[in-house]
Amino acid sequence: MLLHQLAGNYFAGYQAMEKTVKEGKVKSIGTSNFESEPFEKIFQNCEIKSLAKILLTETPFETLNLANCKIYPYSQNFSDDRFNEVIDKIKDSDIVIGSPMYWHSMYSAILNVFDQSYDYI
Repeated sequence: MLLHQLAGNYFAGYQAMEKTVKEGKVKSIGTSNFESEPFEKIFQNCEIKSLAKILLTETPFETLNLANCKIYPYSQNFSDDRFNEVIDKIKDSDIVIGSPMYWHSMYSAILNVFDQSYDYI
């Protein structure tokens, strides 16, 4: 269950979502499109912590920003394609892939990585 944006009493909304987890109605809850201050209020005052917040504050990690990597669509071969570099980093790590959503789909660079990964599976 996801609290998608700041609207009304978002804090009470998150607390209500926590109740649904305790009642066994849903397995996980989270937030989306929250800025730092309201996100911190939830994190500091609620019982169920955001996995993203825990990962970002308690686990060392490397960020690979695909927006800075040229990864071309499947079957296109260019000398500056960094797919192999990216896939090597993915193979050697425990990964979490995050993407902003653009209406109905994820970021195109992530789609290109998934598409090109087909040959590695």
